[in-house]
Amino acid sequence: MFRCREILNKKIFKNCEDCPDFILNKLIPLNKQVDINKISDSWKRCSCGKRPLDAVMAHILKIMIDEKDLNKNACLRDVGSPLLTPMYYFEHYPYLPKESLVLLSPHISKETAERIVNEVSEVKGVIKGNISELGNYRLLSGSDARCDIVETPVGCISLFKKQSQIHIELPKKHDPKIVTLYNHMKNLSDFTVLDATCGVGTLGIFSLKMGARRVIFNDIWPPATYMTLKNLEINGFKNGFEIYNLDVLKLIQILKENFDLCILDLFPGMDPKKFIYKMKNCCKEIIVL
Repeated sequence: MFRCREILNKKIFKNCEDCPDFILNKLIPLNKQVDINKISDSWKRCSCGKRPLDAVMAHILKIMIDEKDLNKNACLRDVGSPLLTPMYYFEHYPYLPKESLVLLSPHISKETAERIVNEVSEVKGVIKGNISELGNYRLLSGSDARCDIVETPVGCISLFKKQSQIHIELPKKHDPKIVTLYNHMKNLSDFTVLDATCGVGTLGIFSLKMGARRVIFNDIWPPATYMTLKNLEINGFKNGFEIYNLDVLKLIQILKENFDLCILDLFPGMDPKKFIYKMKNCCKEIIVL
């Protein structure tokens, strides 16, 4: 589905020589910086087809102001969070091709979302929600399918996400979770892993790439296990794993086997003690991330 190395090599969010330099102040009202009436889908678009991120966000903001979702003095910071796709770590200012952005906004109506998807070429979908509030996302229009690409010491991993159904975790230059696991696994061989709270499968897939003989993926959230299955397929893994959709404590009772390593990647604020107490009987080592 996604060939991550090809995407990284293409640098799809890099500007060409003719792309315009265009950066807005995120804290100053848009109407104090540009003539809003001139904004359209062709506004600030280069002949290569890309537009600067701020131009895309300004176009979105214009529509939100038109539809009274935001007031006339709103600034770019009020719009929401632009989630690029396919997203990978980069340091340059982004220039967006068509259908490369999923918008997450707390201030948006379904009618406005539909207009944005229809009128802003870069936007493929709109989700209502706040990036700081887990489990409160709702797809309003378009598609919420995204791809994140995580670079690791043993190659990149492509991650398919239905973003309205999963928490947001964007690629980093050096992901501390990956670094921690790499340091634990680099001297292991023929080892088994229990990825007890797998999410979309990132850390379990990394374990397979590191040579794990067998990985058990588990998450209590059904959409996460579906995405994990898709991501195993996308990254070329056909065997050496099982996927479960259970409470962690019930999973341990069902499996009745021992593992060399258990990965616990919990949401902030969750106490790992009760999990560790149960898992120490079936896992030689437990890593809490």
